[in-house]
Order: sequence, then structure tokens, then C-alpha cells
Amino acid sequence: MKQKNFIGICAAFLFALLLLPHRVVAVECYTPDELEAEQGLRLHTDLEVIMLTCKYDGYRRPLKDSYAIFLKKYSAQIRKWENTIARIYASSGGSRNEVIDNFRTALANQKSHEASTMNPRQFCIAYANWVPGVASWSQEQVMNYVRTPDSARPTKKPPCL
Repeated sequence: MKQKNFIGICAAFLFALLLLPHRVVAVECYTPDELEAEQGLRLHTDLEVIMLTCKYDGYRRPLKDSYAIFLKKYSAQIRKWENTIARIYASSGGSRNEVIDNFRTALANQKSHEASTMNPRQFCIAYANWVPGVASWSQEQVMNYVRTPDSARPTKKPPCL
């Protein structure tokens, strides 16, 4: 008797799932453009966290200068990535800027957590030269970086297969 009730409940549950909108039932994943957008914003946010944490590169040059170069070169691409992320997560509620701010905060918290597992000097030795390095990259190098999956840069959703 208990087994029949269990089977009946499972059948009802599965039927109810079929009635839900397809988007809710499907496992969500990122398209290549969406994956690029998350990784691009991760790169941008990581550079910002490094700049704010370390202040100077290994040659005692201000990281804000390299960061400003990166922003100037890639501001249009960053806006494109932000628009993609805002579109993906618009259903989470809030304005476009709130969606982007929440997303970026989560990314910044991940990098800050990484920094907190090291002492500040170790973190800056490991990452400070990354900011001027990335600022000197070509558009092709940046795009290749953000389009190449890397388990060290986890994403909120898996790529669609």
C-alpha cells in the first residue's frame, strides 16, 4: 500500500513538473557569449580587487594607472559583457545596475576570499603584476582568455553542450 502511494505521489510530481514552464524545468547553462560575459566581468573585477588590495606592482608603479589603461581599452567590451549578464539575470529582480552590482559583488567576494587565505604581501607578490600585464594585452589576447574555460575560474552555470 505504501509503495502504491509513493508511486502515485511521484507520478503526480512528475506530471506537475511537465506543466511548469520549460525554462524552470531545464538545467540552466551558459551559451558561449554568456560564458564569455561572466569570464570577462570576472577578469575586470579581479583586476579591480588586485588594484585596490595591492596599490603598486612589483616595480612600485601605481596599479591604478594600469587599471585605467585596461578600462580605457576595454570599456565598450565591458559594457557588452554587463548587458549580457543583466539580460541573463533580469528575472532575479532589481534594476539593470542592481543586477550587475550584485553579480560583480559575488565575483569580488570570491577574489577577496582568495586574498584572505594568503597574507597581503603574498597575494600582491602573486597578483600585482597581473594588472599591468593584462592592461598590455591585445583585444585578441583578452578575448582568448575569457573564452578559454579554466577550472580555476568557476562559473555560476555550466556551459551548454
